[in-house]
Amino acid sequence: PLIHMLTRPHAARILSPLLRRRAFSAKMEDEYGKMTSDGNKFTVKNFPLESSSILPTATLNYKTYGTLSPTRDNAIVVCHALTGNASLEGWWGGLLGEGKAFDTSKYFIVCCNILGSCYGSTSPQSPSPTSEDSEPYGVDFPDVSVSDGVRLQLRLLKEELGVKSVSDGVRLQLRLLKEELGVKSVSDGVRLQ
Repeated sequence: PLIHMLTRPHAARILSPLLRRRAFSAKMEDEYGKMTSDGNKFTVKNFPLESSSILPTATLNYKTYGTLSPTRDNAIVVCHALTGNASLEGWWGGLLGEGKAFDTSKYFIVCCNILGSCYGSTSPQSPSPTSEDSEPYGVDFPDVSVSDGVRLQLRLLKEELGVKSVSDGVRLQLRLLKEELGVKSVSDGVRLQ
């Protein structure tokens, strides 16, 4: 029905100028606010992908909020697509802070951008290592899967942040991997409760 509706002549007439403006606007605004690649970077060299390709440099953009407990088990991971980038405050700012759903006085909250996204993580817009002029990968960017992104996020949690256990929270990708593998802990040592 939606495709049928969008193919009607009057819908095309209405949408065409809007699409042209958005496609050619240098200052395209996002309905969710300013989309940036602000944050910290975690990089793994020669990251193996599920597709059997090797990503020479796999960078994940992330931000943290709150403090990791001495037992390193109070982490909440907020995954893409609940955010479009690593800026949790831009997407869920009203829920972030002391006494709120994402309580920074109790939890160490990690918000990751996904592998393949253009907001700070390695993506088709990243410079290709085979390009002499630092041209972006573009269509030559290797296929990445949700599992690839989750594995990179788990390495971030363990290697960069020292998280031993993800306590609770919004972790769709981690839960997907957990269900897919049918296990309580993943081979990289981060326990999923």
